[in-house]
Amino acid sequence: MWKNISELLSLIFTINEKLKHQDKRIDDSERQVNNLTRRVEQMAIDLAQLVERDRNRDLIFRQFLEIERLKLENEKLKTGRALPPESKAEDQP
Repeated sequence: MWKNISELLSLIFTINEKLKHQDKRIDDSERQVNNLTRRVEQMAIDLAQLVERDRNRDLIFRQFLEIERLKLENEKLKTGRALPPESKAEDQP
């Protein structure tokens, strides 16, 4: 009878130790999941910032192209005004 009680107590102790070990592994896993979750969230924020930066870069580039187009158009208009008016007398032979 004492032997059975001793074996049962030993089994309870062993199970208790295994449960403690499993609890520690679960806690470690939860910490790892939380850490990974924070990292993924930060990566999502970083990605959103990169997308926004890319959009801004594209907008700036389009604005730059439009400014250059307007400068060329402005120069064309200035050059056209600088030319003397056409003389009809010169056109006749």
